[in-house]
Amino acid sequence: MTFQAAKCPECGADIQVPADRDSIKCMYCGKDIIVRQAVQAVAGPSAQNWMKLAAAAEDAGNHEEAYRYFTRVLEVEPGNAEAWLGKAIAAGWGSNLRSDRLGEMLSGIEQAIACAPQADLASLKARAAASATTVVLAFYKLSLDHTLEFVTVDSAWPEHVDRCLAMVAAMKKAIEWSPSTRELLDAGLTIVDGLLTGVEYARGEFKDGFAYLRLPADVRQRMETERADLVAKIKAIDPKYVEKKVKPVGGPGCGCIALVVLAAVVVLFAIIAALGWLSRSGQSKPAWSPPPEQSPAATTTATATPTVVPAPSASSVSSSKPASPPKARPAGPHTVRTRCPNGKTAQPSKGGCWCDTSGPMDTWTQAPFPPGCFGWPKAEGSECIFQCP
Repeated sequence: MTFQAAKCPECGADIQVPADRDSIKCMYCGKDIIVRQAVQAVAGPSAQNWMKLAAAAEDAGNHEEAYRYFTRVLEVEPGNAEAWLGKAIAAGWGSNLRSDRLGEMLSGIEQAIACAPQADLASLKARAAASATTVVLAFYKLSLDHTLEFVTVDSAWPEHVDRCLAMVAAMKKAIEWSPSTRELLDAGLTIVDGLLTGVEYARGEFKDGFAYLRLPADVRQRMETERADLVAKIKAIDPKYVEKKVKPVGGPGCGCIALVVLAAVVVLFAIIAALGWLSRSGQSKPAWSPPPEQSPAATTTATATPTVVPAPSASSVSSSKPASPPKARPAGPHTVRTRCPNGKTAQPSKGGCWCDTSGPMDTWTQAPFPPGCFGWPKAEGSECIFQCP
């Protein structure tokens, strides 16, 4: 059994408390004391100040700074469940295409669960599951966008598959923590269905043929098993749920690509809206929720002349205000220019322009995509240029 130095909040006596207990009686005054409060009394105000600084950095989207502050808290309070949870989610947001930190995120959440008082355990698990799923969906969008942009590079699809397998494993843990939350099951199903569907793209100098990227047979079998498990859990929650069959690209009946893309976008934004509410419920301080530009949207296929469905912002999903009427567009072919906010450099990609991609993925923003336009835009400085029909 491990003991920590502490101070009785009632009588001020210096005592030693067991790290695995929530409360004990002071051996000097006989009063019941909370172990965590007694340990904080020895640590002084520093740990509390660092927690406030970590929360402020987290709210501002500065996850690396939040990660450092949460680490400082844990150096003096290794049993602080909220610090473990905050550090874990901050680590997850530090994932990038070269190296994901989902494993570190899951390990940190397990530590938070182990340290949480029994009375707070259910709430912490629910918040951890919702926050982890938001990270996973953002990482999925990042990986998918990169794969579609560099789809002709031999390594793009295999690397995307490897990243998605790590995401599926993370979603399994999130579902274990909050098994009755439908939004988590839907998120896991979205990632698995994206893998099983694969990617279709135009090839050749004149884009006169199509190539198809699909899963290897052994991975496909694993994902079909995962999908069956997710569908069974959804049906247990919602008996009226009707399973939608997944058809790999290049197979019969795969002609309605635009409908698949639209359905994926609608499902993902509904999940994000619900997770934002779940991660904020049941706690005294607001849980972190991503700004609108971080909310992930999904695309499942890349085609020769794709129909791009403009992804709604998080504010438009949750707002109850009626949408303003669309502005009239010029007749015939025309050029539309949109600008990245704050003069950030535009980076063209399929479906729009990313703005300032030098930082972590959760700081990226996207230039507005004009309604009715499609194809691959050009970029000049901070401007994104679209050729519209």
